[in-house]
Amino acid sequence: MRRTATATALIGIAVTALAPVAAAAPARAAETCDGKVPTIVVPESTSFPITPVQGTAGDDVILGSSRRDVIEGLGGNDTICGLAGADRIFGGEGDDRLFGGLDEDYYPDDGYYGDHLAPGPGDDFVDLGHDPASEDIWWGDRPYFDVVAFEDAPGPVTVDLGAGTATGEGTDTIAPLVSNGGIAGSAYDDVLIGSAADDFITGGAGEDRIESAQGDDLVYPDADWLWAVEGRGDGLLSGDDRVSAGPGADEVISYRGADDLDGGAGNDALSAMGRDQGARLDGGSGSDYLASAGGSDLFGFGGLDALEVFVVGRGDVLDGGPGVDRLTFGASRTVVPRGSRLTVDRSRARIAVDGRKIAGFVDLEGIDFNRAPRLRLLTYVGGRGPDHVDGSAARRVRAWGRGGDDRLLGSGGRDLLDGGPGRDVLDGRQGRDRCLAGERLRSCEVRR
Repeated sequence: MRRTATATALIGIAVTALAPVAAAAPARAAETCDGKVPTIVVPESTSFPITPVQGTAGDDVILGSSRRDVIEGLGGNDTICGLAGADRIFGGEGDDRLFGGLDEDYYPDDGYYGDHLAPGPGDDFVDLGHDPASEDIWWGDRPYFDVVAFEDAPGPVTVDLGAGTATGEGTDTIAPLVSNGGIAGSAYDDVLIGSAADDFITGGAGEDRIESAQGDDLVYPDADWLWAVEGRGDGLLSGDDRVSAGPGADEVISYRGADDLDGGAGNDALSAMGRDQGARLDGGSGSDYLASAGGSDLFGFGGLDALEVFVVGRGDVLDGGPGVDRLTFGASRTVVPRGSRLTVDRSRARIAVDGRKIAGFVDLEGIDFNRAPRLRLLTYVGGRGPDHVDGSAARRVRAWGRGGDDRLLGSGGRDLLDGGPGRDVLDGRQGRDRCLAGERLRSCEVRR
């Protein structure tokens, strides 16, 4: 996943001994929360870790500080305003009104941190707030967007950020997003729908259906929010999820389960990093990056796609689709033992080890083997289109480009490179190599 070093900056949000209820300080007596006079004012504090402030069983009006607060409304119909700072607000039972407020940059080099608002049981209103600093953050910091959170929900939830609705713990209303936002799902089978802005969505456990909609979104279908942001919490959770990323340059990272990931339109990055069998990655239109740690089917469809696969079993399907697509191939030693003979045959659309098929592929024009175990022999049979082959992981290479403008790169041993029709580049590298039917030759000792 793309966690940054800044994640540790929030680790101090820990539940310690509860702070006493604070009366309204004279200097802040004129401040209001949603137009109401506060009954509890969170004191300005630089203590670390942060001490939570709790409400009462009644209807509280709690006013946060300009720093990072942890506020728990408990019972009653509470109104809570976090104000500035990366706040964690828990409404508790009752029909609550939660306001994240304006957040800020704590460290100019590390960017922006947002709020985590958990409405809880009841018919609640949630306003994540307008945070201009979130509109220009580095794309790797999208986990720090404001989120509406349902990790503690007793059952599945349905959340639609664009429509401003959430059901499951009650019937909640979410104020329209002004900048960016996110959703943290429950431990059950949720339906989570993003907005037209850039969204950050974590599915948590359960078999979730996630539609990130428009925008350049980041989706972790198997992670909980605390793990994604701070590297702790429940972590990576199982479930066979379905993700539709929609238009935009989206990033979806799956860690557990046989997830179905659809990038949709745009230049997307889809990754299945777990070793569970059965994941499916569909890049959709656009020039996409698809990566699998094993046991997944990859479909590039349109665009100039880059596929990266690490084969741990047999039966993977790799489909680049239209466009000039490239595969980086790797495999475990149980599938491709050291010293194996690996054959890639475009005419038969298969990859085989010592004569046994381990993967099928179509519409892949370039293949690199630099993540494969050391091969005794790499045999490559190209197609009518352009081929790009890098045989640096093998002791010897035998490659036939056939049609198209090919680029065949040999090994450190005695290679045979035959470009065939087209304008081909042949590079034997080290060893005494034989190069045939090539227009641009390098390190070729025998040329006929």
